Amino acid sequence: MPLTNKLFCWLAPIQAAAIIGLETAIFVYVLRNVAGVFNSWSSDKGVAIYFLLLVIAAIYGVFLLVGGLMNGDTIQILGFCAFNLFAMSLGIFRYFQIKEWLFEELKDGVFYAIRSQMIASVCVMGGVTVVYGVMSYFWYTEFGWEIYKRVGADMKIRQMYINYRALVLLLKMDFFVFAGFAVT
Repeated sequence: MPLTNKLFCWLAPIQAAAIIGLETAIFVYVLRNVAGVFNSWSSDKGVAIYFLLLVIAAIYGVFLLVGGLMNGDTIQILGFCAFNLFAMSLGIFRYFQIKEWLFEELKDGVFYAIRSQMIASVCVMGGVTVVYGVMSYFWYTEFGWEIYKRVGADMKIRQMYINYRALVLLLKMDFFVFAGFAVT
């Protein structure tokens, strides 16, 4: 594996560690400063689910990217970029949900204390997505030769190989969707 791929393999765990650290700090702060978060089966439990989904998404993103780079799978790397965009949009949605929830609970001080960490979490995901989006173009050209070596110049076989890799990616994404539904 080339040096650039090894370096970018380390960026995903660093992103995951940053996201997990930020999400844990936010969640612990909310638990300490908002009484009765888990006392009833109300929408308050949705707060914990958002935090847990973002942590699972960070860990799962590492799995997707490292697997894509190790296998030379451009489709999986593009899937990682799309997955990161999904996680970022979940973080944005979570920001507004928690804002509404804390303002209803008259805990606006708690929201202002965690606002910068929630924005930082979304910015980390967005920044890494942009970096990997740019790098995926270069990986596409590099891994294109690997695909050519594997399947040859026959366009039918090449299209079948691309469809195969796309289906494998969908199966991997299905695991996260299952984990997300299992959490909720």
